[in-house]
Amino acid sequence: MTKILNLLKQRIEVHLSGFNVREKDIPELTKLILEEIEDLLKDKK
Repeated sequence: MTKILNLLKQRIEVHLSGFNVREKDIPELTKLILEEIEDLLKDKK
């Protein structure tokens, strides 16, 4: 699971960098997105 989340994190960062997102905002936005994904995965179980 951790490997998947790390890959997702990398992909999210790449996508955010293509969306005129300020460089300093990318880590925080990535963290929020990953938290949402984790919550969705927990809800599925």
